[in-house]
Amino acid sequence: MTTVDGKTLAHCFSFVTACGKELNGLHDMLANMLVERITERRESLPFVLAGKAIIDSRMDDSEWICTDIAFSLPLKAAGRGKKSAEQYVGYQISMAGDGIAIPGSEEPLLHVFCWGSPCDFTSGYYAGFPHVNDDEDPYEIVCDRLMLWGSRKSSEWNKRSWCYSLRLVALNSQDDLQAYVVDPVVALLMGSEVIAALPDDWLGAALVRYPTINVLAEV
Repeated sequence: MTTVDGKTLAHCFSFVTACGKELNGLHDMLANMLVERITERRESLPFVLAGKAIIDSRMDDSEWICTDIAFSLPLKAAGRGKKSAEQYVGYQISMAGDGIAIPGSEEPLLHVFCWGSPCDFTSGYYAGFPHVNDDEDPYEIVCDRLMLWGSRKSSEWNKRSWCYSLRLVALNSQDDLQAYVVDPVVALLMGSEVIAALPDDWLGAALVRYPTINVLAEV
């Protein structure tokens, strides 16, 4: 066993447990807020919910600590008829490991995404670093703040995928979740300009600045 005394070890686990309770509260609140926003605005949005959210999580190698949890909400085109999900919008909360290993960042992160598949830690479909660009599905970094797959010129919600990252400790209230997650998600899905959805004054405060693609690919 570690040379840390028993009392200190117990306090460490108590602290992690307390953090876990706060994270569960944030996760539940944000999940409900995203569902409610999309449901409330279904008459004015080109997409609707395509089923129940998919939740995934990951433990560390010791299997004592949960390092990541993800929420993926399936979306399909609005209109009549049965349609399958075309995109998944959601978030990934990462506390340790490759989910927070963006060069220059050494703290827990919340990644907000719109992808063609749900987040799946087992298959490797999640926000993790280093991130090597794929020639068959290349991405670019827009304005230092958005990883974008597909055409930057496209404004169609189902023609491109994206991800941006936030400092978890900057999200301290429901208003923060609304401002930094819910509102930008809808704006980006509706084709908003990146800087309009994720403004400059967020960089360094809540919004993580991505390095170049070459740096993101480094181990």
